[in-house]
Amino acid sequence: MIYIRKADLDSIEAEWKLIKSMPEHENGFVNPYLRMNKEEFSKAVYEMMEHDLGIDVPAGQVPETTFFIALNGSLIGQARVRHYLNEALRNGSGHISYWILPQYRGKGYGTEALRLILQYGSKLISEEEFCLTTGSDNTASQRIIEKNGGVKVGEKGNDIFFRIGKPETSGEVFTVRPLRPDEFGLLDDFLYEAIFVPAGVEPPPRDIIKQPELSVYTEGFGTSKHDCCLGAELDGRIVGAVWTRIMNDYGHIDDSTPSFAIAIYKDYRSRGIGTALMNEMLSALRRKGYKQASLAVQKQNRAVGLYRKTGFIPVADKGSEYIMVCELVHRKGW
Repeated sequence: MIYIRKADLDSIEAEWKLIKSMPEHENGFVNPYLRMNKEEFSKAVYEMMEHDLGIDVPAGQVPETTFFIALNGSLIGQARVRHYLNEALRNGSGHISYWILPQYRGKGYGTEALRLILQYGSKLISEEEFCLTTGSDNTASQRIIEKNGGVKVGEKGNDIFFRIGKPETSGEVFTVRPLRPDEFGLLDDFLYEAIFVPAGVEPPPRDIIKQPELSVYTEGFGTSKHDCCLGAELDGRIVGAVWTRIMNDYGHIDDSTPSFAIAIYKDYRSRGIGTALMNEMLSALRRKGYKQASLAVQKQNRAVGLYRKTGFIPVADKGSEYIMVCELVHRKGW
């Protein structure tokens, strides 16, 4: 599954690894970060986040949002959306620049990534249409743009200029990002959403989350180095969250294995948000060096399919529920 997420400081390792695999210049995409060490790149990511907000934008440039393109939790490309055009951009690189790792080209990922970028970018740009530029010899990029509604409007030297109208479904694309500490209070809301209620059964009272067996999921969240949380943002609102911590919960395996909790608001389910959140969190846990992750789920819960799809397998049958584990490292003998 392809999805996009903004540059963030919590994913520096994966972002830096991708940046180091990108050429300095290819097909019009410029990578100014290639020769940076990790500390320098961390500062650059902070600047990306500022430029997204229009803060300290260098003279001659415009605010822009930097996205990383993810496939099942792994970064495979980068994109930039400029919020408006100045004269240089209008006659140059336009609103959008993007790049995909060579091994992922020709598989439809670039087309899908650009579709998502266009949808999300529709609420960023002030013009009525997107301007994109690609090389006359880059036929693959031309096809991707055309598949997304691009119309050729001119040529200059080796450049071909395209225009794409704003998608009708602008704003309906979610991005995945770490939750800020001031947003941790949302986890109580998502904890209640995560409670499985079988069909025909009345939901429990909201204060059930204060019971010890449930409050362990959120109480004091962020005070331990093992606490980790990601949110799915759509139209400026967090509509889903996944969080992990090492705790004595229903899915507890041992004191070195983080347990999962995840919830999506009902109106936003069946959009791929849960899959994206699970994959992103599993990737984050791998980067942090955890060997496995666990969770508990009611057997009747449709989420069992999601957990299986993202690598969890049942390791214990507790009658009405499973304890499931996802191995995060390749174990000897497998």
